[in-house]
Amino acid sequence: MSDITSGISAELRELCLSVLLSTPDSCEPKVRKQKANDTIASLSRDKYKSVPCSNLAAAEGAHSTSSKAPERAGEAPAISRRKPSELQTWRFRRVQTYIGDHIADTIRLADLARAAGLTRMYFAAQFRQKTGVRPHEYIVRQRIARAQVLLMVPQTKIIEVGVCVGFTSQAHFTTVFRRYVGITPHRWRLSQTPEGSPRPANIHSTRTDAQSSQPHNTTRQAAILR
Repeated sequence: MSDITSGISAELRELCLSVLLSTPDSCEPKVRKQKANDTIASLSRDKYKSVPCSNLAAAEGAHSTSSKAPERAGEAPAISRRKPSELQTWRFRRVQTYIGDHIADTIRLADLARAAGLTRMYFAAQFRQKTGVRPHEYIVRQRIARAQVLLMVPQTKIIEVGVCVGFTSQAHFTTVFRRYVGITPHRWRLSQTPEGSPRPANIHSTRTDAQSSQPHNTTRQAAILR
């Protein structure tokens, strides 16, 4: 009986003894030993169900065989997935400056990462944590914002505005502008013109009409005086 009850708790040892005592003497020792082992295994499983996961893992590790130890020792540790930190403010400002200076050029992720002083992987994760969008999305929004400023100048053509903010064609610029703003650049420019405010062309035409009408007015006044 010592080989059965060795290495177990006092509680399990008492239960094991009770099982052995309740087993008829007519049974073979092998059968009695097997019943005792089955009882211990069953009670151990039930007991571990209420044990916290950390304690259960420790108990399983303590009862693991020596043959499995080298396998576990060779396993790679689990990679903890921590939330990436936000891009530091001074790094973010450097990125903003770079985008503003190169808004008409092709801006790559490697260029922004270099401006921030980080690798591409760390920069992309920290930039998204800071702004809530990917770097490419942020660049497009900055292009559209700059385009809206340029469209407020009446003399600029739409194709010129598109090229100045990094688009290769007017069609591409119009498509992206409509996607973000909801209307085309031309309609947006018209919507920004205050109602009733004269346009440059109208102003020049009004002055011309006024100047051309002066001789007629002078002649009419002379006729009335006569």
